[in-house]
Amino acid sequence: MTVCAVSLDAAGTIIKVKKPVGQTYTEIANRHGIPIDEATINKAFRTIFPRMSPLAFGITEGNELPRQERQWWRTLVRNCLGRFGQHHGFNGFFDELYQYYAETDAWCVFDDVRPLLTKLDEYGIPVVMVSNFDSRLHNILRGFALHDAFREVLCSSMVGSAKPDAKIFVAACSVLHAQPFQVLHVGDDRRADYVGAHDAGLCARWLVRTPSDHIEQEQIATLDTVLTVLND
Repeated sequence: MTVCAVSLDAAGTIIKVKKPVGQTYTEIANRHGIPIDEATINKAFRTIFPRMSPLAFGITEGNELPRQERQWWRTLVRNCLGRFGQHHGFNGFFDELYQYYAETDAWCVFDDVRPLLTKLDEYGIPVVMVSNFDSRLHNILRGFALHDAFREVLCSSMVGSAKPDAKIFVAACSVLHAQPFQVLHVGDDRRADYVGAHDAGLCARWLVRTPSDHIEQEQIATLDTVLTVLND
């Protein structure tokens, strides 16, 4: 494998939410008088999130990008709440929820992330982040002192392309000054990360942190394995 650069996903690969989505939504909603329950929200989120249009706008000037990002999430959250999406307390609830996920307190970093980034830096291997996230990701990474570990953080909302679309992977290769076959992309979503990167011509590994009896050939369980892949 002639790999000289690495691309990493964000949520589920580098960072994860501290609490289940349903728990967070319920706690904040209840403070605003909205009587939702955790199980219902978890189920709704799992159903609705994959059906949303791509979080990709490609607008980088003025306040239009933040407005578009916020509106995308507002639509998702309102749909998840069902009939409570019209509750008089929804605006206050959404404002608090949206800001909550912009802060490091909502997230934690996987234990294998910093050791990998340190090793890649020692070996002189450039890294970019490729994520179907919005511009809040920059603030989150800075809060964890991780932002500078990446040559660039490519958010789908800013690039105008969301994985598995090839455009965002092509953008990553351009930033890395590498051909697709020279870049290894790693992420936890099989379709978005593994299939998307593979179809775009990149080397790819599917990160599955939950132990399973069925392990596919290009599946890895921890980010430690990335170094092994690079040395193959």
